[in-house]
Amino acid sequence: MFQNIPNWAKLFFILLASGVAGIGGYIGLKPLVDQETQKSLSESSKSLDSELQKINFTVQEKLAPNLISNVDVQILSDGPPTLKRTDSNGYLEIEIPTRKTVTIILKKKDYKPETYLVNLQTDSKTTRTFYIEREDSPSSSASSSQEPQKNSGTSTPSVSSSSSTGALPNNYVGTWVGNLTQKNSTDNSSTQVNAEIVFQTGNVGSKVATARYDTPGGCRGALILRSVNPDSIDLLETITYGSCVGNATIKIKRLGDDFLEFKSALPNSPLLLSGNIIKK
Repeated sequence: MFQNIPNWAKLFFILLASGVAGIGGYIGLKPLVDQETQKSLSESSKSLDSELQKINFTVQEKLAPNLISNVDVQILSDGPPTLKRTDSNGYLEIEIPTRKTVTIILKKKDYKPETYLVNLQTDSKTTRTFYIEREDSPSSSASSSQEPQKNSGTSTPSVSSSSSTGALPNNYVGTWVGNLTQKNSTDNSSTQVNAEIVFQTGNVGSKVATARYDTPGGCRGALILRSVNPDSIDLLETITYGSCVGNATIKIKRLGDDFLEFKSALPNSPLLLSGNIIKK
């Protein structure tokens, strides 16, 4: 039947048949492709949801037990900043993309702005507390200008009579670790030192912590509580093991529930040991 049909006509029929089959195949596959696409999008959406984590905290006045409402909160991480505000009870709860740390900035009229660096990997279910201070609030008491002296017959430095009284706040108790930097102002050199500080309960004038520094040969110290301030503590250190330099004055300042700023200095010395430590 097709023997007498010219070759160009045969080619036309072949191309026509191929086109119809291709269209039919496309129509048959299209719903399957759409289903796979929808499934992929759904799984991606679930994955994004699982990468969110909750952070909740209250904002309190630094020198009084008052929760502060309508505090402007700015949360900084890798992406655009998140802007929120505390409720009438000074409380805020939000979900943010999973991060190791975030920076939280607190601002309110008639208050000093505060910045906190928060470790999101520890105590993720705990309601944190951040503090802000009124602009007209009295400054904290000045620390003693006298240098610590050694008691006769012991290597533990005495606490100056002008130091405040009180106990170590409970939120310091625990183990804190971090990588500190020791700088020498004489030649601008620096050395990295891993440190571990273990706090226990105690009063001003007593030993409240032990310190371990990973230096060549090792170094250990005992920390005596000298004074307690609203957002920091002052300590005196005496070396109990190793050949490292001792009898330093240490100031530890709270940057958040899980972050502390550590600074250790010696009188008339070019050495300064400083850095942040986090709760273990």
